Amino acid sequence: MSKMLVLLGALLHPIVSLFGGNTVPETVRVEGNVYRTGFYDTALFSTYRTAQEDEISRSGDVGYYKVCKGNFTLMTYANRISSRYDPLYCLESQFEQAKKYYYDAASYTYHCRIGDVGKNPSCFRFDAADGEMFDRLSSFCEEHSYDPFSAKKNRSVVRISLPLPGDGEPEIVFYKISKDGLFTSSKAHHLHIMNGVMYLAFQYCYDDGGDDEKLEAVELPDDLRLYFTSLIRDGMGIPEQNPDPDASTAQADTSLEDRSL
Repeated sequence: MSKMLVLLGALLHPIVSLFGGNTVPETVRVEGNVYRTGFYDTALFSTYRTAQEDEISRSGDVGYYKVCKGNFTLMTYANRISSRYDPLYCLESQFEQAKKYYYDAASYTYHCRIGDVGKNPSCFRFDAADGEMFDRLSSFCEEHSYDPFSAKKNRSVVRISLPLPGDGEPEIVFYKISKDGLFTSSKAHHLHIMNGVMYLAFQYCYDDGGDDEKLEAVELPDDLRLYFTSLIRDGMGIPEQNPDPDASTAQADTSLEDRSL
């Protein structure tokens, strides 16, 4: 039960934080300047964190922090639970330039983590990565991942049952980071190579060694499977230290724990 509560809290947190019970406006006015959101893919997560000493700008009853990170003049809410999920606003005069930058595959570096984040995983950078393939993988994983708010969606995901991954079948996470360090893609989707085939983990089912222990997994489309398997097996990655701009707040993997659908 405690694991379930942690899971629901982690999943509800971005919704409460982002909306706070209100619709997020497309534009805001702060100190006479207009700022606009919508210049980045909302599947990305901001790595910016506010600090207690950060100066707050006021616009009526709403407070804003200046985002002191990235290449543009940005603002975010100061009265939200966590800035990780809050929308960012760009100075309107810079909007088109910022949108072009954050939607350009060349504005990102591409990475892979192999192994549990808490157990000294191996990390790699791919300098010749295909950004479109990374985006396609991210979209596929999001579409076929477990959704705690939609049993209908979960039932629609075609998956197979496999033994739980062994020591030689670690979790694999592919993600990208903007070169200015402001955004990262999700790290919540785990892949495993089992019997030579790469799968997306949908759910890990534990039964203390009983007959119900299994991995519910989703098969990747052939082109994604072949491309990302080759990145691992052909040694195309450059070893590096964990490049996560804020590893301490990386999305928890509790979303894949055993759950009742």
